[in-house]
Amino acid sequence: MEDFNLGKLKFGKNDGKNEARLAEFEDLFYDYDNIYCKALDEFNFLIIGRKGTGKTLLAEYIRKQSAKVGNWICTLDNNKKFNIEHLKMLKTQNTIPTEEYITIWEWIILIELSKLIVENFNNKESINYQTLKDFLEKNNFSLKLSSSKTIEITSKQKINGSLKAKIPLLNSVEGEIGKEVEGEIKKISGSYLEYIESLEEIVFNLLKEEPKIKYTIMYDELDSKFLNNEDYKNNIISLLKIAKDLNEKFLDENLSVKIMIFLREDIFSILNDYDLNKIKEDCGISIDWGDNTENSPLVEMTLNKIKKSYSAFSELTNKELIEKLFPRKKDILINKKYNKRMSVFEYILTRTFLRPRDVITYFNKIIETNREETKITWDQVFSSEKKYSTYFKGEIRNELNGFLDLSTISQKL
Repeated sequence: MEDFNLGKLKFGKNDGKNEARLAEFEDLFYDYDNIYCKALDEFNFLIIGRKGTGKTLLAEYIRKQSAKVGNWICTLDNNKKFNIEHLKMLKTQNTIPTEEYITIWEWIILIELSKLIVENFNNKESINYQTLKDFLEKNNFSLKLSSSKTIEITSKQKINGSLKAKIPLLNSVEGEIGKEVEGEIKKISGSYLEYIESLEEIVFNLLKEEPKIKYTIMYDELDSKFLNNEDYKNNIISLLKIAKDLNEKFLDENLSVKIMIFLREDIFSILNDYDLNKIKEDCGISIDWGDNTENSPLVEMTLNKIKKSYSAFSELTNKELIEKLFPRKKDILINKKYNKRMSVFEYILTRTFLRPRDVITYFNKIIETNREETKITWDQVFSSEKKYSTYFKGEIRNELNGFLDLSTISQKL
């Protein structure tokens, strides 16, 4: 290990999307509390956690794993471009405000699923396949468009074409949109509301035709344009409700399809609807990284990243690794009266929100100016604290955005 220095350690990136681009992403991923398997459980679709706790990282990891399975089609939709004004134009005048956006979200999800089916379906001769493919093309729902573009197109134009679903083995039963004149289905233009029932029917029929194909659609970064108002909250509640309803339909039909929602815990906590607690308890996973002691899984995560980034450390126990890299015998005295001492890990964790993002950033700040050193010392920790504090202040500002106006945030910080 004569060639070792701190510059060889890789703790990952602050942003989950950027970390997923690293060649060693899967090695650095720490599967805390078996969360990957929990997320794939057929009943779980809601992933809740504080900003920076690893929701996007988990979503990216799921996407990476799906690419290794030939019949598993998985997409991760970035919602930063969602325009709430386009959604408002399409909401229904439901007597229950928290269900105003349910139909448009159902449409968005079905269109996204339709695109995946058309792109990955094997039997190109299927009547249902040809019908759905033609429908998407006629309405400019390109296979590569994001959900935000689907919303924009739906809000700006009428839906055209016809959907005639042919149910396998039950050819006499048909569902269609259009007017029959002299035996022909004439194309009509109308609201997406007129098509949604037939779209759902044809999508489910195609899924049944090739049931071995697995589809997973993940929605992340729903907080990117967060506003603490009723429209935004009703929008998110509607998405949660329709995701639950569709996932239950998929289960009832024994289809390997799941809609997954990744949502900030502080945003979920301000939503209010009679169904939400049931959804959280039955179908949700909360990401919680414990306390600020050395028993914290964040310590295990950090040591795992060190071992994965420098192979000579891979055979060391955690205790051996800590003794090799960290100043154990000189733990800092933080309270003379009670003779309370604190290790490097405990000190760093007390300066975080107990999130992977904070811990990774702190260690990256240390490495930035100490790449040639072979140990992490107290001097390095203290000298990096100012730069880390600047980052941490920015994180607080970002988390308060949407709850408070910018002037109030500036005054408080």
